[in-house]
Amino acid sequence: GLKEYRFSIKWSAVEPEKGVFDKEAMQHYIDLVDELKANGIKPFVMLFHHSWPAWFGDMGDFQKTENNAEFIKFAEYV
Repeated sequence: GLKEYRFSIKWSAVEPEKGVFDKEAMQHYIDLVDELKANGIKPFVMLFHHSWPAWFGDMGDFQKTENNAEFIKFAEYV
């Protein structure tokens, strides 16, 4: 009876290095969404669930407003 499924896309898997996107990691999530939809389950995708790549943490994460642009790039890619 599952109708909806909420999950996060792991930023560190999709962009393990700043500006380097892992197509295989992203394909995993694309396949997951396709499978959910094929089974009549509505996906609810979260882009942020309190984890980020180490390189983003090294930059000062969200404590520095100028770093928000990095999250936006990730969100646009996804």
